[in-house]
Amino acid sequence: MIANFTQGGSWRTLIVALAAAVTLAGCGAKNKNAVPTDAAQPDRFLFDRGTEALKKERWIDSREYFRQVVDNYPGSPLRADAKLGVADAYLGEGGTENLVLAAQEAGVKRFVYTASNSVVMGGQKISGGDETLPYF
Repeated sequence: MIANFTQGGSWRTLIVALAAAVTLAGCGAKNKNAVPTDAAQPDRFLFDRGTEALKKERWIDSREYFRQVVDNYPGSPLRADAKLGVADAYLGEGGTENLVLAAQEAGVKRFVYTASNSVVMGGQKISGGDETLPYF
């Protein structure tokens, strides 16, 4: 069969056929974040999925579910809690950048972050310090 393709010069046909097959296979994939068509309250469905993902520490999935509620259901009574859910997912993931993102998501206007070295140092120079230093 390969000999036929090389002799007939129809490699392009094979490649096009494979590309079409891959594309069509991708169209059949289920979107894990899709709301079932029979869901009576799609915002509730998404919110509950976000809450489940948050409990399982699946931070990105949780944010995606909550974000859908925030973006697609502006009149939902769950919208405010979904915004907090997005912030909670950032907090759960940890890290300074995620703290800032969580604060932004929650609508915080001013954010003061104090690194532990400034708490320990108290404005003084530290030489040979370790985690046993007292906090000021």
